[in-house]
Amino acid sequence: MAALIKKFKTWLEDTPPGQVLQAVVYAAMLLLVLSYFTGHGAFIYEAF
Repeated sequence: MAALIKKFKTWLEDTPPGQVLQAVVYAAMLLLVLSYFTGHGAFIYEAF
């Protein structure tokens, strides 16, 4: 399992499709965080 994870991590860092996949995943995470953030110092779920 560790060898598979190492191989996948190497693929992500060294190949253009892997780098594009990383960029897409990070952009999706950023959009999710921004969609749940009110801008007033609290996440929406903390306001209820």
